[in-house]
Amino acid sequence: MRWVLAALSLAGCGASSSGAHSDGAPTTACQTEADCGGATPYCDPGTGTCVECRFSSHCGNSVCEANHCRAAKSCTELGAELPGLPDGVYTIDPGTGPLQAQCDLTTDGGGWTLVQRTMWAWPASMSLVTSYAAWHDATVGMPGTGAYRLAGTRWPDVTAHGEILVVHRVRTTAGGACQPMYYVGSGGTLAVSATATTFTGVTGTAPLVNDPNFSASDEGPGQVCVTTDGGVPWFYGGCCSTCPTFQNAYWTDEPHPMQNYTQMTADFFGTTEAQACGAQSPRISDNASTYRGDDSMEIYLR
Repeated sequence: MRWVLAALSLAGCGASSSGAHSDGAPTTACQTEADCGGATPYCDPGTGTCVECRFSSHCGNSVCEANHCRAAKSCTELGAELPGLPDGVYTIDPGTGPLQAQCDLTTDGGGWTLVQRTMWAWPASMSLVTSYAAWHDATVGMPGTGAYRLAGTRWPDVTAHGEILVVHRVRTTAGGACQPMYYVGSGGTLAVSATATTFTGVTGTAPLVNDPNFSASDEGPGQVCVTTDGGVPWFYGGCCSTCPTFQNAYWTDEPHPMQNYTQMTADFFGTTEAQACGAQSPRISDNASTYRGDDSMEIYLR
């Protein structure tokens, strides 16, 4: 009997004993992480058991919750749980299913999710000119490169704070791009349904949302901006200061991303267009207006 009690005592000290939780899940008693391994390499001092994780730093590009790794619910949560993580493409799951997201984890505290990117070359961006139903239902392209749009039905998943970030890389006359310029709007309320979308109340130093009502090739007050002027669906009124793509009389060849404020309004960091472009000259619209072409225009929500 003394020998049996001694054996039980050693097991209770957690020197490496297999057992089970009350729900039947296997566990391993531990004192240090040297007692653990495999899928549960960390020792939780509170319970004396081997677990999958104790901190989000144990989970790579995921977060730790209740000793298990899971995808972050948003780029905001990812940045908060893993400070110093670089900008890039990560898997997040807002609760409506996982998605690959381009996360800006640095600008204005980070936590931004890319929802659309348009490019200077029209063949790259023209796939984004769609009906409202296609905008609402379908993701186009990949978030890490090239023209891209997250399906509109997913935009509310990444817009908890009603904020918008537009990143302009002004096109140069030499055919390259200036350094990025960052414009932030806040105070917005995004409402997306199967038939209409509004983004109201956004304020900032530049008119990032031109009209509260979203317009596509068959929907909205700026429908003509899409069908006649080559505008990738956006919040158009008549028609835009922030134009994901546009042609009209501004470009003689094809629609391009453009905007009319980088030359007179410094960005979120106080950077002017002259500073962003340095010795390079910005590409001004062909009709010599105040509009600048963008080599790329990225739109993020937070």
